[in-house]
Amino acid sequence: MKKAIILVFFIFAIILTGCDTDENSSQSEKIVQQEFAFKKNQECLKFKDKLEIKLNSKDSPFGETSLEQIFYSPKVNSCLYVEYGDQGASWNRRLLDITNDGPSSNPLDVCLDAKTPYDCDEFDKKLEDYKTFE
Repeated sequence: MKKAIILVFFIFAIILTGCDTDENSSQSEKIVQQEFAFKKNQECLKFKDKLEIKLNSKDSPFGETSLEQIFYSPKVNSCLYVEYGDQGASWNRRLLDITNDGPSSNPLDVCLDAKTPYDCDEFDKKLEDYKTFE
């Protein structure tokens, strides 16, 4: 009888301590997502040089433009980039999809006429949403 009670106790203890599968599976899923995002970001970086040349030679109403960042967005499943425009007295940042960035393309988001490059808090929050897996 004592052996049966001890055996039941050990089985119960094992069940309580070793079966946290939800936490393990969510950590595994997060690692897989991070690996996937890393690979996709590497693919997006292949466009960096071409994009920088294009932006540096572009006659833009947003002033002198340059590439601020390029990244993979799981939200739209595409490479996105932030174009930074310096007009001297104000700064502009535009988020664009690399697959749709012709002359008539509409940005996914903008921060226009910022007094400093750091006045784009709402833009930065939305930018983080584009980088995050849901």
